[in-house]
Amino acid sequence: MHHKILAGINSAPSARHAFVCTLRYAAAVQAEVVGLLVESPFWNPPRYGRQEFESAVQINAERLARQYGVPFAFKVRRGYPARTIAEQARILSCDLVVLGHAHDSHLHRWLTASVSELVRHETSCQVMVIRTGQVIDIEGGAVGETPERSLAETPIALNVG
Repeated sequence: MHHKILAGINSAPSARHAFVCTLRYAAAVQAEVVGLLVESPFWNPPRYGRQEFESAVQINAERLARQYGVPFAFKVRRGYPARTIAEQARILSCDLVVLGHAHDSHLHRWLTASVSELVRHETSCQVMVIRTGQVIDIEGGAVGETPERSLAETPIALNVG
């Protein structure tokens, strides 16, 4: 059984799907979830700004966690995603890392390696990758659904003009 789960969060619908699966599982086993948004050195914030983007992701993640009744903490870190995720899993004593599948092409993954594979090699805890639309049953706890939007879609209006 897992007690503390690190969920990789970003603006992709696959990350939202993985996060919902994580919350369902965490609710079933009474685990705590830490949502980690890692901003790569190569990432450029959207036009409406870094702080607004982070706030939108946090607001949506916290809303979902409340909906499932799961203890939740949100963290933003800057760095290389795989290294930062593995490092935070160790620092926070997580026993499971859940990531969404990035849908990269085979050529792209061959050239760059996948974040999930790198995390799996750099951390001692279990790593689960959830594909969009995949139905998940982690020890009988979570059943997935296809995401309709990303965690970055804000529930409040942002001035982007």
